[in-house]
Amino acid sequence: MRSAILESRAQPIINLARSHPSTSYDGWFVPLTAGGGNATASLLTGTPYGVAARRVNTAAGTPGAAGVGLIIADGNLTALVRPAIRYAMSYWCRSSVAQSLRCRAQYLNAAASAGWTFDAPDVTLIPNQWARLSIITTSPAEAAQLRMDLLFGNAAVAFGVNDTFDIAGAMVTEGSNLYPFSDGAMPKWRYLNGNSGPSIGYPPPPA
Repeated sequence: MRSAILESRAQPIINLARSHPSTSYDGWFVPLTAGGGNATASLLTGTPYGVAARRVNTAAGTPGAAGVGLIIADGNLTALVRPAIRYAMSYWCRSSVAQSLRCRAQYLNAAASAGWTFDAPDVTLIPNQWARLSIITTSPAEAAQLRMDLLFGNAAVAFGVNDTFDIAGAMVTEGSNLYPFSDGAMPKWRYLNGNSGPSIGYPPPPA
């Protein structure tokens, strides 16, 4: 009953990171290969919400210079956004070493010929523990697309051979709330098209 009341007062939520027609969710992110030899794979177990993650197996000496990109959203998989709207962007990350990272929201115009970037404060991951990294921004007046990037922070260290970095659960939603992950099949969400359509629906009520 409480869910029905909340839904009557709110607009349904869509995860814009899932609205692209690509069927390869874990391919939403691709690694930069600075240092050479990095390899990627899908990780299907032990992930937040049980969703597929992207794993990067790093090569020796993969740099950790502040401001260098570690993971970027595939350039062809930008989320479509509206101008002058608040957007909450997040993803879950895990590193085999203590690593300093920062989220970056990169807005582009419709032609992708101009861009605006916003960085969140640095976060240091605890080795082998998942953490949700996020940034909440207001889209510029000419923004039409949003890319989700992840950069090394000021206290970053170099990855060694066979270190790993995982990323999963990308979310982009309108507003300033960080909702639980949604991909169209999360059991506690109430989806408009059941559990077989796009991830448009109502999140579970606050605990």
